[in-house]
Amino acid sequence: MIVSSVSDSEFKILVKAVQKGKIQYVLIPVTFTTSVEGVEVSGNIESEYTIDGIRANSNVKGIKIVRDVNGKVKKVLAK
Repeated sequence: MIVSSVSDSEFKILVKAVQKGKIQYVLIPVTFTTSVEGVEVSGNIESEYTIDGIRANSNVKGIKIVRDVNGKVKKVLAK
């Protein structure tokens, strides 16, 4: 298996397989995002939950599910 980087958010995996004396190659392109942008949270937060659904406080870092007093629910990345 060979992993080669194309850019900061993209890489390729080359897998070599040998079966009954025959060699086969599979190329797997992989892309991913490195950040979350454009998320806004109002100051009227009613409750916060972790991604597992466990109630959290404001100090918890990572992805949270936030419900405001108007009933809107958003996913937020807290650093």
